[in-house]
Amino acid sequence: MNGKKIPAIVDEFDDFQSATLSIIGNFQTEPLNPIEEAKSYQRLLDKYDLTQIKLANYLGKTQSYISAKLSLLRVSLEIQDYVISQKLTQNHARTLLSLDESQQKQLAQTIMEDNLTVEQSRQLVKDFLDHPQQATNLYSKAKKNVQLKTARNLKVPINTIKKTINLVEQTGTKVRYEEFEDSGNYKIVIELDKG
Repeated sequence: MNGKKIPAIVDEFDDFQSATLSIIGNFQTEPLNPIEEAKSYQRLLDKYDLTQIKLANYLGKTQSYISAKLSLLRVSLEIQDYVISQKLTQNHARTLLSLDESQQKQLAQTIMEDNLTVEQSRQLVKDFLDHPQQATNLYSKAKKNVQLKTARNLKVPINTIKKTINLVEQTGTKVRYEEFEDSGNYKIVIELDKG
């Protein structure tokens, strides 16, 4: 050694800080899928007896973001697998929370087969709870009729906008949007929550 000193900052971290830094590091190197992220948060909450607000503050997230991620752990394992394999978005999965496991599976199939938006999925669940015997058939037929009216050349841009909306929602920003056809135009109205 030549006797030179190198300036360094040495921090001692407790178990909680080490665990949270590990999660943050994972986000930066290789992002976790939404289910892995939710499980990481749940482990921290359980192990260190934290509230969602304390965990959110420490991670620099909002409490609603943490809560939304954790809600994914309340859907069935099959639905969680659909989220992991990206057959369903996390927002689609959350629309199924009020259903039992077999109902979740049934409606998830309709959502995937008909390529429903999150808003359409919410409506499907509402219709299903109101009229469980008829909802999936009626909704699928109604949606197919709307799709036939939508010009084929709009499919790619519309799906691109929806994917972008899902990406924005994954950042923790609340997004509301409506889509409808009016005077031969297809409109998507997007509202972002400032909070």
